[in-house]
Amino acid sequence: MPYKTDKLTAAIRGYIVDSGVAKEADKEGISQGFLANYIIANIDEIILREITEAIACGELGCDECGTYYNYNNCGRDDQYGPICPECKTLLESVSCSNCGSPQNGLYTDSGYTGKYLNGKIVCQSCERLLMQLPAKGENL
Repeated sequence: MPYKTDKLTAAIRGYIVDSGVAKEADKEGISQGFLANYIIANIDEIILREITEAIACGELGCDECGTYYNYNNCGRDDQYGPICPECKTLLESVSCSNCGSPQNGLYTDSGYTGKYLNGKIVCQSCERLLMQLPAKGENL
């Protein structure tokens, strides 16, 4: 089925064009159709890899709004850590996706009190990566 055209293939091809990825693919000599078919053929592996990346972002929940964020798209309070960008409520991590250990209460009046390993914030129990540290001088 090398020329199979379905909704997913069409959506991926549309994304490739709309996102500007097409220019990068063209520069590398890869056609948009081949790239779309390659993504479709490897979709399971791509999704599994992205799940791993999503785990590393660390899911945070807002008790007030019921919305979920990660450390990359939430707001930050200089003193207390991650906050909901909508209602400014402190966000808490539900649990580590690896061992299930709660990751709440990592921020106190004195700032972050969690565990670091090789310059990265990790689960307090199993030491799985939760997020990357910001550059020196940036807020967490």
